[in-house]
Order: sequence, then C-alpha cells, then structure tokens
Amino acid sequence: MFKVYPNEETGLYPIDPNAQGTYLELNTTTPAPSGLYKVYGYGRDDRNRQDSYTLQVATDQGIGYNPPPLVNGISETPFLEFKTDILNGCSGGPIIFSQSGHPLNNKVIGVVWGVQSDCKNQGTQTTKQAFAFYAEQPKDYANVRVEQVLNGGLNGTIGRWWKNKFINFSRYADFAFKVGSTQVLKASDTILYNSRYHKWNVDNDVANHKYFYIDNKDDKLFRSEFKEFKTNCFIKTYAQEANLNFGGLKLKDPWLKKEEPTYLDGTKGYRNLGSSAIWENIPDNFNPNYNSQNTLESIYKGVFLNQDFRVPNQPYYSVKTDISQQNITLGQTGKTHKFYFSHWSGNPHGSAEFQYPQNLQTPVVFKQENATVQANYY
Repeated sequence: MFKVYPNEETGLYPIDPNAQGTYLELNTTTPAPSGLYKVYGYGRDDRNRQDSYTLQVATDQGIGYNPPPLVNGISETPFLEFKTDILNGCSGGPIIFSQSGHPLNNKVIGVVWGVQSDCKNQGTQTTKQAFAFYAEQPKDYANVRVEQVLNGGLNGTIGRWWKNKFINFSRYADFAFKVGSTQVLKASDTILYNSRYHKWNVDNDVANHKYFYIDNKDDKLFRSEFKEFKTNCFIKTYAQEANLNFGGLKLKDPWLKKEEPTYLDGTKGYRNLGSSAIWENIPDNFNPNYNSQNTLESIYKGVFLNQDFRVPNQPYYSVKTDISQQNITLGQTGKTHKFYFSHWSGNPHGSAEFQYPQNLQTPVVFKQENATVQANYY
C-alpha cells in the first residue's frame, strides 16, 4: 500500500484536474467481471530484446474473480485471474478494467500479485477491505479554494507564501493544505476599476497579507473581496470666526500600509495592520487619494464608505485632534483669541457620522463621497 501527498508548491493532489488532468478511480465495491484487463508494470516491449526493461502496458483477457483454496476453512483474499502478460517485478502494478460502456471501465479493479502457471496470472482485487479502508480514510489535508472577487467576478492576482516568497496565481487557485499548518495568503495591492482590497471572507480583520490556520480537513473557501472606494473625502479643522488651520490631526486607518518598521512583517514584507491599526499624524485639510501629488495622501489611496462602527467586529476609521485649546492672534483684530474644540461634524450635513462627536477622538463613518470631516473650534 502507498499514500499520495499533494505537490509541495501547488498543494494539488494528482487527482485534481488542475494538476495533470487525469486520474484513475479505485473500485472498492464491485466484484470484478471477466473482460479485458490492462496491466501497467515492469516489462519489455519486445520479447527478443533485453535492453528495454521499463514501465510497460499490456492488455488481454481477464477471467475475473476466482478465489484461491481455503486456508483453514477461510479465504480472506479476493483474487483475480487474467491472461495479460506480466514479468516478475510487476507486483503491485494496477490492473485496469477496459470495456467501453461498462461502469468499471478505466477503473482500477486490482493490483498484480504474481506470475502463475497455465497462462494465468493473478492479482488482488481492490474490493479487499484494506483497499477500501485506505481509499475512504480521512485525509490529513483540507481542500482549499483561494480566489479574489471584484464586482461578483474573479479578477486580479492572489499570492501564497512559499519558500520565502509569494507565488502569484491569476484570479484563483485550488490547494490541499495540511491540517495543522498555517498558510499565508496575500490579496492584490492593485487598484482595479476604482476598487481595491477590502477584506477576506473568513473574518473582519482586514490585515493583508493574512495568516490562515488549517484547523480541520473540511473543504474551505478563502476569498479576497475588493470594494469600491472614494478619493474625494477630506479631514480638516474649522473655525467659524476665521479661516484657520489648527493642525494636530490624526487618522487611524485599518487599510493603511506604510514602508515603516511598524508595518514590516519580517521577510514577508509590509502589510496593513487591520484591527491593530495605529494613530498616524496627518496634515490639515487632508485628502486620502492615490492620485494625489502629496506622497502621504497617495499612500492612503482613498476611503471606503459606510464602514460602520456599530457593526460588531467590522473595521472602521477613527479621527483625532490633539488640540483642545489654542491661542491664536487674529490679524483683523490684532488680539489673541482662545479657540476651544467643540465637536466633530460632516460637511455637507449628514455626510459623516461619529460615535463620540464631542470627544477629541472618535470612530467615524464616511457616508458619501465629497464628505468633509471637520474638527470644529469656537
């Protein structure tokens, strides 16, 4: 008996049509009938030549099930007899039933046992209990589909970490991952049709690349999902009495990826922090926009709408101002005025929503494009 393991790089079994396109099914239930038996095994292609001993195939008449004599009144081995030529050294080679239209056509019905007399050779049927056990035993690998979806269709590339680099596959790939292993997958960083990576389907931690623990042998689907984003939203300070920029703004963005040590995950490279996102300083009148000439604004790419902080475990944006009070001399009066933080608001009205609008920091939801999130001072 032997066991088949998946290809180390692709994760595919030989049975997978993406691996090589063909496979032979093992018959473990139906007694083999008489008919043509095809045998693969060690042999030569010409009886008069001695230099071609290699894998050969031969086809001849199979006699079918023929049990051996009882041993102590018991027969545990269902035998096959066949006239197909074999040589010593073929033991274990597959015996394949070959009859078009028959339910067992092209199925493995047995393995070679040995050369016998009277122009008959013998094999062991795959209906033997041990074959059925190994064919049906639980696998220690889980079949996993990995794909990337944009607007309901497959698109872009996805990567799998393998031997110290990400190997990219177009749109999707099918793997067999070992139970108990941790696999690292990466959604595309590319912007496609005004959409970009939003999350994986398995949970709401949007970190990418992402670690997947294979906890059981059940079939799995890991899907990277893209979502449309907006590039015309702003974050700023505002004072009704004067056109002032107070500064001191910070933004917490679960999708931000910067080439800084905090975002570096060893040899796998930089990634966004997801639920572990940190506060980052941003200038006043800040516009997250991948097309911006401002390097910092372009790194943020844009914002997703309707990332609601009230949805359990859903990632969301947060804004913060460090300035609760600031003394500023106004040119029109020549006097120093004290400005105090009042509240957060969205402009136009209703374009943004805040969990704690009177606090210096708060989760925020961008509700529409052209939204301006304002820290208001009076």
